Amino acid sequence: MSKIIFFNLRTNYGVETIDSVCRNDFESIKDFITEVKRLRNEYHIAGIPAYTSCRATKDWYQQHKNSLL
Repeated sequence: MSKIIFFNLRTNYGVETIDSVCRNDFESIKDFITEVKRLRNEYHIAGIPAYTSCRATKDWYQQHKNSLL
């Protein structure tokens, strides 16, 4: 399985996964890391306190189970 970085957001209602980036979508690890950092900064500029994680929420997995097969 390829490496996936998830962007999670902690709210009053719990944690929500709002985005993900897959390593297989990039030619090099450097490009992958650059994109993860760029997205994190974009969320922060937009006022969304997203953080990176190696795990998504259960709801995210249930919604995306068909695309993971």
